[in-house]
Amino acid sequence: MSIGVKGQQARIGWLDGLRAVAIGGVLLVHTSQLVPGLAIARLGSLGQYGVQLFFVISALTVFLTLRAHLGRGETIASWYARRFFRIAPLYYAGIMVYFVRNLLVVKLGGVVDPGALSVAGILSNIAFIHAWTPVGNNSVVPGGWSIGVEMSFYAVAPLLFLSLKRVWWPALFIGLGAAMLWLSACQAPFANNSFHYFWFPTQVPVFLCGLGLAGLTGQWLFDDSARPLWSWGAAIAFVVALPIAAELGAWGGRSPLLAPMAFGVSFCALIVLARGPLRGLLGSRPFVWIGGLSYSIYITHFVVIDLTRLFHKRVETLSIPPGLEFLAIFALTAAFSILVSMLSRRIVEAPGIRLGNHVAKAMNNRTLKPGAMP
Repeated sequence: MSIGVKGQQARIGWLDGLRAVAIGGVLLVHTSQLVPGLAIARLGSLGQYGVQLFFVISALTVFLTLRAHLGRGETIASWYARRFFRIAPLYYAGIMVYFVRNLLVVKLGGVVDPGALSVAGILSNIAFIHAWTPVGNNSVVPGGWSIGVEMSFYAVAPLLFLSLKRVWWPALFIGLGAAMLWLSACQAPFANNSFHYFWFPTQVPVFLCGLGLAGLTGQWLFDDSARPLWSWGAAIAFVVALPIAAELGAWGGRSPLLAPMAFGVSFCALIVLARGPLRGLLGSRPFVWIGGLSYSIYITHFVVIDLTRLFHKRVETLSIPPGLEFLAIFALTAAFSILVSMLSRRIVEAPGIRLGNHVAKAMNNRTLKPGAMP
């Protein structure tokens, strides 16, 4: 990801490294579910919150790209164009691929969610409004609920960026926390991975955590100044917040509604650590490279999981220790997902990004005078 820093473009490698951690968590949860009796199944269940790590990173980068974008005198419409073409082409390709896959499943006597093949479900995904409706919410494209949530956030992000002042953040979070606690207490319990969990309003606090972190840290994310107290505070916050979030969510199931916000807080602490003591690791070439493929891996790995299930059926009768079985399945899934994603990024994702840049440039040239502000 590139953003403007004092008029220049800077690559934030460690943020891509965090994306690698996030997609690793997603692969972990989906592969660990294939192996019964796995000792690390409890740890693997936390991998689902890799999605929330993606959300926090997205909020952070959206804040920073908007600041750079508007600082160059470009329009919000052109910012939207870049965001749309960054996401839509690969997602639309995913809709087509999974439509064919679902047809094959039905033809072979299998069962799929009715929304996966419904006109309403497909259209809601094409329009990116499936974060608001149960029809096709997470079935047209497996895991696609998070893309609907992401696009809903993009719709309101410029308004949040332009209207919220830093001094408002404490009051905002206090009010939001009170509202979420009230909802959690008064409404029927929301099950983990139900529509209400996937619903955009449930995930909004995660993005607000990222926006708040961006507003508080500012330019420090790009300079080389050392702030040991920040790192120590982040380490303590992460260690405290993570088990609380896990108990609210996948581990204890006490409040799946509040779990995303709790993970958002813990991941903000992780980002501060990634900027500080973990920067060398997460900014290393393997992490950055995998992070650059993370969106393609997220969309395509469900197809690879289908193939992995076939492999698992062939070996599940063998006397293989669950740990070794899991390692084999995880390695195969990760390796083939990366290979498929390298192809999808080259054929679909990268051309879409270039098209978005071209469209945005044309929009800015048509609507702005040199040096003018939108």
